[in-house]
Amino acid sequence: MQISRQQTAWLKGIAIAFMVGHHLFAFPERIDPALPVQHLLPWFNLERAVAGFEKICVPMFLFLSGYGFAMSRARGWRDLLKKSWGIYSQFWLVCLIFVPVGMMWFNGSGAYSSDIASVLLNLSGLSTTWNGEWWFLVLYIAYLCTLPLMRRMGTRQLLGAALVLMVAGNLSFRYFHEGWVERDIALYGMWLLPFVCGFLAGRHAGDVASLTQQALQRRLFWPLSLLFIGVIYAAARLPGLTNMGLALVTPLFIVLCLDVCQRLPGRGQALLAELGQRSTFIWLTHTFYCYYFFQPFIYAPRFTPLIWLLLLTVSWLTSVVLGWIYQQLFTRPKMPDNRIPT
Repeated sequence: MQISRQQTAWLKGIAIAFMVGHHLFAFPERIDPALPVQHLLPWFNLERAVAGFEKICVPMFLFLSGYGFAMSRARGWRDLLKKSWGIYSQFWLVCLIFVPVGMMWFNGSGAYSSDIASVLLNLSGLSTTWNGEWWFLVLYIAYLCTLPLMRRMGTRQLLGAALVLMVAGNLSFRYFHEGWVERDIALYGMWLLPFVCGFLAGRHAGDVASLTQQALQRRLFWPLSLLFIGVIYAAARLPGLTNMGLALVTPLFIVLCLDVCQRLPGRGQALLAELGQRSTFIWLTHTFYCYYFFQPFIYAPRFTPLIWLLLLTVSWLTSVVLGWIYQQLFTRPKMPDNRIPT
């Protein structure tokens, strides 16, 4: 499996669309019960069932990150610090705009504390009282910091360690995550496998690409793959095991997604690429709208597909504005080339 930059954008577009759906419908307890929501099926909450699987967006992003690091020429600590600065600078820009708004107008619960310890912990990503869905930031940085060690490990060692830590992380998260330190350690182990699978897919890109191409030519590949994903996900519905099931099926699910994307018309591919390229700011901002600030507005359409489309559109527009601000603040203009041609 060789994933180009364009294909990476497609996959990120799918993942961020899944993330928006997951946060809208997987947690009905977070939604004001006074807000009427019209579901697709009156006798069954189909949206919640689908939203549960849509959490696969997390291991999808991690797989793509691992793959990108394996294929990247960036090897030294300076390169890793540059990567860290890239994500933190976008994160701090969102904090600079959204957190003061929360402090001034939406602080009924006291979540946006101006206490210096709270501010420092939130700005580092270690604490997520400002936005509970920002837990992914410190996880990404943790994988980034341990990447040099992963590069030195053999394939079997790395895969074996990821499997062991996945089990340990899930158990720890379920029973021992009272503080943010225990939580972050548990999350590292819980989601390590898809990151490692992406890293190994990049390390052995040629062999994986050949095997994937051969598999896609088999008529039974698609039905057997869907059956396998369904069985693993269903088996993992026990409390504490859902994330393990999603982590296990992510590489196969990405292969299926790529196959679908290749068959899409040009406009569909362009739409996914646009969402994927703006996925960071969409991730960082969309839950402010559906959970913290403007929930009545987001759920105003009532019909679930329209609710999803509204939040995705609002978040995309926000990412366009933030992307422009970020470019003005952090992107250096290229100096003109005044060299005399020879």
